[in-house]
Amino acid sequence: MSEVLAKCEEYHAWGVEVAWIVDPESKRAWVYRSGQRPMEVPPAGSLAADGISILLQDALSVLSD
Repeated sequence: MSEVLAKCEEYHAWGVEVAWIVDPESKRAWVYRSGQRPMEVPPAGSLAADGISILLQDALSVLSD
């Protein structure tokens, strides 16, 4: 996970405001906003950023196909 967070920090340095971290094996996800700590998405929650939103369940179903 530390490598994933380091990669997100790179994205933030490039100007990306929000990174989504999705672990399809554990069925968990986090929203990582620049300058903040990653926030875990609840199982019935959504990944959201700047007018884009996807239910976590939908994201996981696409990744497991």
